Amino acid sequence: MFPRGRQRPELSEFSLEPESNIENPGDIMVEEAYEFDQQPGVNIFGATPPSTGIVYVLSNVAMPGYIKIGYTGGNSSKDVEDRMRQLDSTGVPRSFDCEYAALVSNCSQVEKAIHTAFGDFRVRQNREFFEGVEPFRVKAILQLLAIEEVTPNGHKHHTSEYEFRDMENEQPIRRRDSFTFSMVDLPKGATLEWGDDPEIKCQVANDSTGVVFDGEYYSLTGLASKLKQWKHTPSAARYWLYQGETLLQRRDRLEQDALGLEDY
Repeated sequence: MFPRGRQRPELSEFSLEPESNIENPGDIMVEEAYEFDQQPGVNIFGATPPSTGIVYVLSNVAMPGYIKIGYTGGNSSKDVEDRMRQLDSTGVPRSFDCEYAALVSNCSQVEKAIHTAFGDFRVRQNREFFEGVEPFRVKAILQLLAIEEVTPNGHKHHTSEYEFRDMENEQPIRRRDSFTFSMVDLPKGATLEWGDDPEIKCQVANDSTGVVFDGEYYSLTGLASKLKQWKHTPSAARYWLYQGETLLQRRDRLEQDALGLEDY
């Protein structure tokens, strides 16, 4: 109970209880992942947060199409790993992967600016999750502002015996029909660009998912895994681009065209 006349502080952003009216099916996972969002330097005495901190972009294989854009204190990849461990709660079926993290000046302002830039894709105004934003687009902005990149190295954020055991026991999630180049009308020899670095290119080798990179043959997913170095297999069609459009966007567009649907 609070003393008479004293106003209860607003804790809505840190609530552990999801709202009862959930419009988006993904919100259940989104809300539980957002159990609390660490704010660097903020304390009960109202101290000013430090201007330098880390802005990160996270994704989760169990939340296809979503990314989380947030910031945290510290100045190293270990601080990002700690944040990812905090988010790896019982309410999230899979652990998060870090798409990119950068040490920046005025971290809270940078985070707010990015949230504003991609505001049309925000799941909800009191959530840091965005739907339909390709991670490399946020990365491109952060790279311009980065004092230093502090993205954790692929597998390092899971270190305990129990975490490794969980990784081994994870079951594959159900997905759409397997992607092939033929379903998006990509001819053999077409050049694809890697979203994280447009200088990285490969060529379509067949109608399935075969590509040639640096003179060697890979599956599209195999090459994406090589480049990402994650413990999870990345959704390759989300990261490879053809003529400025991700393969996932191209697939969605062609499928909508076939059904006579239009974006709205």
